[in-house]
Amino acid sequence: MPLRSPRLVGFLGLWLLVTGVLVVSGEASANDTDRLVEADLLIVGGTESGCAAAVQAARMGVERIVLVNDIEWLGGQFSAEGLGAIDENRSHGYDGTVPIPRSGIFREVIEAIEAKNAERYGGVRRPGNTRVITTGRPVIAEQVFRELLAPYEQTGQLRRYSGYDVESVQVTADRVIGVTFSGSAGDALTVRAAITIDASDWGDVIKGSTARWDAGIDSKAEFNEPSAPATAEPVTDLNPITWCMILEQQQQPTLFPKPAGYDPASFKGQWGWIKEEFAYSTRRLVDGQGFDEIDHPDVLLINNPSIDYPLDTYPKSVAAALEATEPGASRKNLVAMTRQQREIVFADARQRTLHYYFYLQQNFPKFRFLALSDEFGTADRLPPKPYVRESLRLVAKHIVKEQDVVGVRGPGSYAKTMFPDAVFSWQFELDFHPTHRHWLSDKGDAGPWEASFRGNRRFGRGGTGRAVFPVRGLLPESTKGLIAAQKNLGFTSIVSSSCRLHDQSIHAGQAAGAVAA
Repeated sequence: MPLRSPRLVGFLGLWLLVTGVLVVSGEASANDTDRLVEADLLIVGGTESGCAAAVQAARMGVERIVLVNDIEWLGGQFSAEGLGAIDENRSHGYDGTVPIPRSGIFREVIEAIEAKNAERYGGVRRPGNTRVITTGRPVIAEQVFRELLAPYEQTGQLRRYSGYDVESVQVTADRVIGVTFSGSAGDALTVRAAITIDASDWGDVIKGSTARWDAGIDSKAEFNEPSAPATAEPVTDLNPITWCMILEQQQQPTLFPKPAGYDPASFKGQWGWIKEEFAYSTRRLVDGQGFDEIDHPDVLLINNPSIDYPLDTYPKSVAAALEATEPGASRKNLVAMTRQQREIVFADARQRTLHYYFYLQQNFPKFRFLALSDEFGTADRLPPKPYVRESLRLVAKHIVKEQDVVGVRGPGSYAKTMFPDAVFSWQFELDFHPTHRHWLSDKGDAGPWEASFRGNRRFGRGGTGRAVFPVRGLLPESTKGLIAAQKNLGFTSIVSSSCRLHDQSIHAGQAAGAVAA
């Protein structure tokens, strides 16, 4: 079993406090010197895709699997990104049904989350009483992913290292043969493997390899997609990130201090229609008042356009901080930024969420009884990562396009292209959150702003049919030894907006693990 991470101590204390369960974890020690590890399969990223890939490969007999994660938390959007209201395949609206049955590792994860819910909430498996079917606190989902990996860690088939970032990718004769990581303690880890799966948030291995990749808007001329814009400008446009927050009901008012830079005008524009009841109930994780069986405070996920963080342009202070790292950095696509540059953006996105929390408490009485959850163990009590909707896109052997995935006779039918090498199925809206930062005063980029739509990159404009994803969309054009997962797949920006949910990302990872095996 791999050794313990230096940063694991605080996490385990938090884990014991919140859940009463101590889960032994296989991470690497701060005191170890730089090392070289040999593996059959390297998986980069402890996201939902990365975990699913590891489990599937292990079940299919891969003997030496190494999973390297940049943080301790496992499970991606289920946990580290805070997205505890679990979105999954649907054709339109929220009616408590799914067009494609839950299956595979996604079904295992959902059933485990619902079982843990029942243990905690008087037998109620789905305690949210909200628009999605299943909800689960991020800390509980993290435990589910940890337990999913545990049997393979205990046998030594899977080794896991946490607190390591990709530094370089070793490529020989157009084949990825290894990755070197830098550790949070200043050490280095190199893993050499026959196959590497990139399940990272931002396609770190793909970027460091010889594989081609893309990010941002695809123009009409590139793939002739029906709803593509004429130009690919601005190059910075991406489906926005959102720094979610988890709030827990208190017996007494718990008022949050006014954060620096707060301006209520930021939340009174086009998203000012979001009032108390919508914000409270839309992505509620635990409805403590709605079930006789539940003896627990309300728990909410806040994730709405008021805290969507566009990436096309930045507030003046953020742009200045980016430019200080590198001339032109503020005009780079977030995917192309360095890790340090992204952290500058992330800090402002976190602050935006805290501003909104203060706004909610100032304007809606119920929110004065809601405190930020302490389950993440972070200084500001926000999740360790943002909700990532769109990342790098692999230039794959086949790139899935809008005209492939729309329904033959609309959303209720099968997609126009049913690939013979399909490895998973999905259905969802072509769903862009607002990608444009709109300045709201004559102060321009030094003043308040809101997230706004750019052209038809918006939600509510229809979706896919019952679509399938080809194995060719996981594989680079020519680079060998590399498989894509998470949100780094071979699809266009438009298709990526529909293939990014909890279940879809697990399916992509499970497929990648099977292909690797």
